[in-house]
Amino acid sequence: MQIRTPESFRRLLPRLALICVLLTAFALRLYGIRFGLPAMLDPDELIFELGAIRMLESGNGNPGWFGHPATITMYVLALINVGAFVSGYLRGTYQSPDGFAQSVFLDPAIVMLPGRIAMVCFAVLGVWLLYRLGLRISGKVCGLVAAAVLAISPLHVVWSQVVRSDILATTFLVATMLFSWRYYENNRRSDFVWACLCIALAITSKWPFAVAIFSILSAILLADRRTESRLRTVSAMVLALALCVLFTLVLSPFLILDYGTVLSNLQGEAQTRHVGSTGGLPPENLVFYARTLSASGIGLLGSVLAVTGLVTVRKNRPFLLIIAAPTILMVAILASQNLVWERWIIAALPLCALLIGIAVAALARTGFGIPRTARLAAIFLSAFGIALPLLMQIHANAQERLHDNRRIATNWASANLPAGSRIMVEHFAFDLLNSSLDSIFPVGTAGCLNARATLQNGFDYGQIDAVRGGNSNLDYGAIPPSARKTCAADFAILTEHGRYRAEKETFPRQNRAYEKLVAKGQVIARFKMAEGKVGGRPEVVVVDFRSQSRQFAGERKVLSGF
Repeated sequence: MQIRTPESFRRLLPRLALICVLLTAFALRLYGIRFGLPAMLDPDELIFELGAIRMLESGNGNPGWFGHPATITMYVLALINVGAFVSGYLRGTYQSPDGFAQSVFLDPAIVMLPGRIAMVCFAVLGVWLLYRLGLRISGKVCGLVAAAVLAISPLHVVWSQVVRSDILATTFLVATMLFSWRYYENNRRSDFVWACLCIALAITSKWPFAVAIFSILSAILLADRRTESRLRTVSAMVLALALCVLFTLVLSPFLILDYGTVLSNLQGEAQTRHVGSTGGLPPENLVFYARTLSASGIGLLGSVLAVTGLVTVRKNRPFLLIIAAPTILMVAILASQNLVWERWIIAALPLCALLIGIAVAALARTGFGIPRTARLAAIFLSAFGIALPLLMQIHANAQERLHDNRRIATNWASANLPAGSRIMVEHFAFDLLNSSLDSIFPVGTAGCLNARATLQNGFDYGQIDAVRGGNSNLDYGAIPPSARKTCAADFAILTEHGRYRAEKETFPRQNRAYEKLVAKGQVIARFKMAEGKVGGRPEVVVVDFRSQSRQFAGERKVLSGF
């Protein structure tokens, strides 16, 4: 029997620590991952799934939507859909792809839960890649601390649990930085090509991540300075740009083949106002993102350590150019936008985590003149001070998602409203399809559509985009006055009224529409948010219109689909 020496244990310890970090990252992201299902509480999840279904139905690989562009996200979902269909076909559950698509429309959890788990896997991959990057920059302590910070970042955890492009793009950004750093160190051609491929993956996940190209360009500049060949440097940069474009078009050829849809989708994404997310001037937006990072990203102590790490690395030119510059450019782009979204600042988390790792590694290595015992105590207290509030926030976020007031409202409606009642809902309440209620949903200029009939007929995002009418949300406030009679119902679950009421100066037309609607009925139930306990919307109300519904019963125009 081989006995391990203390030295072998010391060599094994970092590996065990990394395994613990990765398992923790995976477990935290799986906690509460079924939230909302079968209802779709994040509307973009349905958009991505519709793109994946369209690709499978058409067989030509065109997702038909390029707003983010989210191509890689939809390709991942398409592969998951293929796996789910084949598995169900072999079991006899589905007889054809059309039958499978119909099942998904009626219960999206069939593919959305595996899709969310895939996002978790990409998130954990990003944690591992950050460890590898930190290891190369400043050693094992830096890599482990950076990976641990990202693993327990509430902002990273919460957006790893939904099917979106942000986590994928951030993971590809970290991969780009890693391969660019390796190219800077070793000047290997394979790292050069891998960096360009990761840039293309980031771009085809989310447009703004094109800033990742500055990582490889900086690495080329720094690596080729050793040869003092200006021609070689320029040639390598041109080749990098060409490879990034080539890989992007190979990964998403319909960016060219269907450029008309691309331009239309980009115009649709260029919103100047969005309820709950309208920004201000760049300085105001920067303050918003700084607060988000401190409160939900790395914590207050983490922010202090990140600043300390920045001071420590301020003269490290490769770090500033390859790692920091693309992130800073991304933040500048975000701050210049008209809208602000919490999830957009996820791209800055890897840099912040690395800076924290650099600060802790410097403390462990040099101690800044602090005695060894005090230094170890400081490291322990720092770890505890960073981890505890972040883990508490992760738990609170999970509780809010697991007890979303939109699901609470639909559960209450299913249990308390008369069977056969017609009810208008403003979110994708797939959980009502198996209830005795007849649900309708507001879809822009098309008015309110019958949910069951629309889903049975099938639809894609292109059809929804055509009837948005320039509105950022699909809700009652977006219905033109001429189409509001199509929304006549016995009851309504209003999820957006509270948000428009809070911003009535910005959205006066939508707020008036809700006020007139609520005045016609009687509010019979209210479900409010409670921090750390109940999430969703500020307030969800159930309104009884039965007297008004009977009055207009003969005027209802029931729309069954697109």
